[in-house]
Amino acid sequence: MKYLHPVPRLWMRGADPRQRGAALLIVAAVAGMGCADRSPSAPSPAPLVVVPAHVSLATGQTQQFRAESAGANAPSVRWRLDGDAASGTISATGLYTAPSTVPAGGLQVRVLAERSDAGAPLSAAGVSVTPPAVGEELALSVIMSDSVRARAFYVGALGFIDGGAAAGFPTSVLRMFLYRVGSATLKVRVYPRPLPSQNGALTAANGIRFISVPVMAFDSVVARVAAAGFAAPVVRTEEGVRTALATDSDGNVVELIDATTAAGRGLEIGIVAPDSVAARQFYTETMQFPRMPAIRGPAPVPGGAEQRYRAGRTILRIFTPVGARPNGPNSVDAQQGFRYITFTTPSGMEAIHTRLRGAGVPFVSPWNNFGTSASLFMVSGPGGAIHEFVGPPLARATG
Repeated sequence: MKYLHPVPRLWMRGADPRQRGAALLIVAAVAGMGCADRSPSAPSPAPLVVVPAHVSLATGQTQQFRAESAGANAPSVRWRLDGDAASGTISATGLYTAPSTVPAGGLQVRVLAERSDAGAPLSAAGVSVTPPAVGEELALSVIMSDSVRARAFYVGALGFIDGGAAAGFPTSVLRMFLYRVGSATLKVRVYPRPLPSQNGALTAANGIRFISVPVMAFDSVVARVAAAGFAAPVVRTEEGVRTALATDSDGNVVELIDATTAAGRGLEIGIVAPDSVAARQFYTETMQFPRMPAIRGPAPVPGGAEQRYRAGRTILRIFTPVGARPNGPNSVDAQQGFRYITFTTPSGMEAIHTRLRGAGVPFVSPWNNFGTSASLFMVSGPGGAIHEFVGPPLARATG
């Protein structure tokens, strides 16, 4: 240390102790003077905190993260993931998007935030990405009176893929035919006894009222429907999107969508419900389906805003038109028409069952085994639309 003033030599042997004490005071004072010209050290950067600290997401869902420092939003933050491309993506503003697929056991991801200040510490948040409880593929059941006319409409005119007759049903009780459309299956059920029809306007009753199908050769499909002896669909154009409502031999409605004017759309199921708030709670809170943005084009159901939810690769469209309507019956074979949606649930059956029970959703069929390879239960959803869940077999019946 460099001293600015000479220090008296008071450390000789035999010096008076009082002189030694005085020397110490002088040394301390002079040392303090020598340090007075030093610059104070820069304060350490305030630590970052990532908010929220942990979230659980399903595949494809998003979460907006933010970084705070000393209780305020931190500027100049760099975001990244501790992992490879399979971990998802994160934007420059902290918007995380979970990957579309994850392993059966789920995926753990660390979201990292770093200040641009040199030497600032990293901060991290955790994300648990779970596989969807509902599988990518689902099925929709429709009860019709004539299997020949059903095939002429769905296979011959619309171009669905003929999957043949389903095995395991006595023909004296029920015949079922499977038609593939995209990633979904239309199950046409034909009973030997006549059933009441649910023909009428789409707003005549609640429940599953129509399906929407995108087609590439739109004009050709519309022409084939008329040529096959069914009512000629009327083409509508709105906001650049062309659609047409076609009806099968029993009056069930299929909305045809010109895929060249509505890119990215797939199979969609239209449900009419009496209460939009209750429908939103059912699909977002109980079913935990992601809500999808609005779309362009004509609305097949007049009146009321449309809600859209993603179930696997299929979109559920919920409409709440003005006026009172009867709900669909809580029985699969009570009448003709679109009757129930089947959700394949390779995992999470118990969690879905518990949430439905806790929300007070009416059960149409209790949770029991179906044969030796599967179990299933059915509930009455918004508007009386029946939802069936099929998963692995149970060790014992749950109810």
